[in-house]
Order: sequence, then structure tokens, then C-alpha cells
Amino acid sequence: MREFIEQLRSNGKVTDIRHGVSREFEAPRIAKKIQGPVLFHDIEGKKAIMNLLGTRDELAAMFGVPRDKIIQKLSEVQPDGEVVVVPGSPTMEIVDEEVDLYSLPIMKHFAKDGGLYITAGIVVSEYEGTMNASIHRLMVLGKDKLAARLVPP
Repeated sequence: MREFIEQLRSNGKVTDIRHGVSREFEAPRIAKKIQGPVLFHDIEGKKAIMNLLGTRDELAAMFGVPRDKIIQKLSEVQPDGEVVVVPGSPTMEIVDEEVDLYSLPIMKHFAKDGGLYITAGIVVSEYEGTMNASIHRLMVLGKDKLAARLVPP
């Protein structure tokens, strides 16, 4: 991620906001006015980036292909190796700290929002043995709870 941000910065595509801003309305309002990725260095003491893949140009840069080759690149992606489901992993362990979503720079974007939202969160779910990953707007309900609107199909 850092390398990709630096690549975009070297091409003049990242706007750095170094002064402190609020997560409630201010950071989203600033990002909306700026075309391209915006790296905030101090949203209530945390770093956050918005609009990282806001255009096909950024997506193409991430994949290292011309803009008109994005679909071809995505269609050619193959798993690297075999997927092995394991019963446990160190990544599943919570170490010495409780989850606290409020400690992350999750933002409130609009006056009528019911709370803080992750605007493009990736949800990995499994139902009857079928696994899927999808992108959702996730609302923070508590320090360790999110709500997602899941609609079929």
C-alpha cells in the first residue's frame, strides 16, 4: 500500500493534507473537492487515505496496465497456489487488546448518516459452504460491531 501511494505521489496524483481535520464531515468534504487520492496525516491523530481508487486511471496504475487493459487484467487473474483451509491461525487471535472501531479514522460523511461509515468495506462471508467477498458500506454500531445491508443476489 505504501509503495502504491508513493508511486501515485511521484506521478503528482496524491494530495497531502498535513493539518489536523475532523472525521465528522470535514475530511470527507475536503476529499470531495479534490480530484484523486487524498492522504490525511492527522484525522484526530490517525492517518487515512480517501479516493485511492477513485478513477480507472488509479486502478490501472495499481495493476500496472494501461486503462483500456483493466478488464483483460482482471479476467486473467489466477490463484497462486492451492487454497488450504486451516482450523486456526495466528491471524485469528486477538492479542492483548479489545477491538475498538472508534480508534480507527472511520468517518461520518453526510449530515443524515446514522453514524460513522466505512464506505467501501470488503465483507467475506460464507453460507452453506459457499464463500464470497463483496463490497459494502458498513456502519459502526459499537466499538466491535458493524452493520451491512446485504441484499440478494
